[in-house]
Amino acid sequence: MTAIREAVGAGALGIIRKSAPLEETMAAVRAAASDATLDSADVAAAIDTDTAFTGASLTVEERMVLALWAAGLTPGHMSSRTGIPIPEIVSTIADIRAQYVRAHGGDL
Repeated sequence: MTAIREAVGAGALGIIRKSAPLEETMAAVRAAASDATLDSADVAAAIDTDTAFTGASLTVEERMVLALWAAGLTPGHMSSRTGIPIPEIVSTIADIRAQYVRAHGGDL
């Protein structure tokens, strides 16, 4: 987790597992080439376990979205579970990532 936290904190767009299928890897490369983030459960779990950050920097709603994201739920499932509209969940995830990068001195 530490390596993922360091990478995300430094501004990495995301991570991809070495064991990922070729199609997933290629989709990740295309997303990164267009400056899109790769919002995986691995990234969410790394941020979620950084208790110094989550306890001090996030609102209750942000912590809830982060926990559901770290559990692997999609924005659609999060919306169904919480009643928060999907665009707001997507925006909240982007805000959490941006806050994390800023808190760790990275560059978006």
